[in-house]
Amino acid sequence: MRNRWLSLLLCAVVCLSGCAQVTETGEGTDTTTTTTPTINEQDVFTDRDLNSDYDAVQATYVTLTGTSATCKSGAVQISGSTVTITDEGTYVLTGTLTNGRIVVEADDNDKPHLVFHNVSVTSATSAALYIVEA
Repeated sequence: MRNRWLSLLLCAVVCLSGCAQVTETGEGTDTTTTTTPTINEQDVFTDRDLNSDYDAVQATYVTLTGTSATCKSGAVQISGSTVTITDEGTYVLTGTLTNGRIVVEADDNDKPHLVFHNVSVTSATSAALYIVEA
């Protein structure tokens, strides 16, 4: 039993030592500082991801109306309070969707651009915005 506790203690010390570095600050004084990884925005997002501009004339408009929605595009399927976007393009969403959700289920290479303009979406049972694939 004692060996098990020693093993656990040794494992904890090894794990925790990887999270911090010790630097000497003077005679006999050590200070422990933690290191935080730096995430470069350019490593995660493309220039297209960071660009919020869109052509308002070419955009598809989705109006959220309480427990449903309206849209004139065949790339937007509305079933009750679920709005599903199935194709690449720019989609401007406005209004309120109560206990509903916005689902993006496009082809793997499609890049839909969602613009939320004064939008409120709530859901008691799932994510209000659910990206299945795009």
